[in-house]
Amino acid sequence: MEFSGKIVNRKAEVVAEFSTTNKGMGSFYLLPQSGEVYTATFKINGKEQSVQLPSAKEQGTTLRIDALSKPDSIYVYLKASEEKRLEGYQLLAQKSNETIVSAPINLKNGISVLKLAKQVFPDGIIHFTLFSPQQQPINERQVFINHNQTIKLEIKADKNNYQLKDSASIEITATNEQGQPLSGTFAVTITDDGQVNQDVKENIISYFLAESDLKGNIEDASFYFKDKEPSTLLAMDNLLLTQGWVGYKWNEIMLQNSTPTFKPEKGNIVTGKVTGLFNKPVKNITVNMLSLGKEIFVIDTLTNDNGVFSFNDLPLTDSIAYNIKIKNEKGKTATGNIMVDEFKRATLPLQFTPIKPWYVNTDSTILNYFKLAENQIKIKDQQEMVRTGTLLNEVVIKGQLRKKEIVSKDAWDASFVMTINEEELKKMPQKMLRDLLKEKIPNFNIGNYWADMCGVKPSLHAFSSFRIGGSLISHVLIDKVNTHLAASGTQDNYQQSGISLTADKEYGPMVYQTNNYIFNALSASEIINITFYKGCNYYFLDITTRGGKGPWIAPTPGRYIYRPLPIYIAKEFYSPKYAVKDNSVQDYRSTIFWDANVVTDENGKAKISFYTADKPSTYTIKVEGTDLFGRFGYQGSRLKIVSKAESK
Repeated sequence: MEFSGKIVNRKAEVVAEFSTTNKGMGSFYLLPQSGEVYTATFKINGKEQSVQLPSAKEQGTTLRIDALSKPDSIYVYLKASEEKRLEGYQLLAQKSNETIVSAPINLKNGISVLKLAKQVFPDGIIHFTLFSPQQQPINERQVFINHNQTIKLEIKADKNNYQLKDSASIEITATNEQGQPLSGTFAVTITDDGQVNQDVKENIISYFLAESDLKGNIEDASFYFKDKEPSTLLAMDNLLLTQGWVGYKWNEIMLQNSTPTFKPEKGNIVTGKVTGLFNKPVKNITVNMLSLGKEIFVIDTLTNDNGVFSFNDLPLTDSIAYNIKIKNEKGKTATGNIMVDEFKRATLPLQFTPIKPWYVNTDSTILNYFKLAENQIKIKDQQEMVRTGTLLNEVVIKGQLRKKEIVSKDAWDASFVMTINEEELKKMPQKMLRDLLKEKIPNFNIGNYWADMCGVKPSLHAFSSFRIGGSLISHVLIDKVNTHLAASGTQDNYQQSGISLTADKEYGPMVYQTNNYIFNALSASEIINITFYKGCNYYFLDITTRGGKGPWIAPTPGRYIYRPLPIYIAKEFYSPKYAVKDNSVQDYRSTIFWDANVVTDENGKAKISFYTADKPSTYTIKVEGTDLFGRFGYQGSRLKIVSKAESK
């Protein structure tokens, strides 16, 4: 909402005037007097309104920055009240937490003025913070620097109009500020205007230079980069005054953490550490590694003084495992613990902005997209029925044979609850079974209050055991063998009596100790599958291990099986080719072309080709990217798609 108003003092004298410049944002200058009260008066929808401004503080410091008056300079004005006129202030100018300028400030005279050259600052939002002599942040302000170092892009099509399912070729030309050819990497998107709304105003320039550093939604972010006019620059400055309050956690920033959280990936490397007695590092010991994949090889290395070893430049092989051993001077497997640095994914918080349901006030473009998508699914289903006959709903049967075996031999009342398959286990290979169960099973716990059999009230017991909620985990089957046998040498009599040995006061503590050892000894890398069943009163846990040794589990000293994550090969965006016109298949694609890695050559040129879809429309082309010097570029264009009759 655009509006204007005045600032008046208690005598109703006008001391300042204000008006918005863009999207309801604006600014004004006011030198407040001690003890004075100021009020903003303005009209909205013809109605007079007033808001009293906050009272000015008697003591403090002020920070005012003028980055608009001079094209090559930034003026910084700092003032201090009588009690704050001290030495030892510090002014920091930062970009993305990196300090660009750090200057000591002396405010003994009550005022300090700095003139800073814009050329020392990179493009983007610069955050200024004034620190007190006690190193506390007391004032902050953001300004925008734009050296106009952008990539100029030109999009040229080989035709003015295209027919349905027609072959199209687009040439992209990239140049720098001087018009010289430029090599860069660009993402190219071509969408159908009839199905994809083109009202989104942001692009790579507005995102990296503004949106990524500001909180909240920036309405029409590309507006602030449309030109270098004073009104546009002022609108950007008002945006920073409105939404530029970052509030850095200075305690964290001041900590000099030189070790990156995630190391850069430089080829295929396996690293780890060898420790011995009392977890002390073992130095100068031979570490041997045997590949267990399609390519078999054996290599070895020595640990350094910190017990760390590294295997570098390993061949890239999909779905591989490594058998790592430590060898003594005689070439035999030595005792010790091997810890491999497993791959850890970065946790990326999903930023979800709640929106209204798509069917509320939906425009015609979105409705058209859903209608075409629904029609496309129907067409594909009909084509599939012609080819294969009536298509039945997919039915997935998991572990039915194993369940029947458990019901007949171990637990007559077992019913399937959930399973943790091998793919999930591979994502957390070093997680111990106990931690894994805590993470995956709601209410997995240890307690001494449960019901001994079906239909009996829960009661307090003299020992604890593993539970899910308030129900006892009575059976832990490792490779089809109940841990009762390993704990006591006795088979469970649950099928006949309805009471498990796990609940027995004599055998229960032994079963718990055995299960506790197994849960803390088995890692996810040693397990193929975990399945849970629920009975009338108990839970049953069925585990299949790679070794197949059952509950008699003992860790192998000096040995480690490492299974790295499989290699991911990026999928290529599907783009059909109509070398021969085929009208039997209707093409209603909404995204016609997409490629995130279009590279211009030394002449600044790149070509892409694609086929149009099956519907007359207008296509929007968006090209955006960067070069090795950090320049950004964005350009849009449109193509007209007409029917055969229209083209004549």
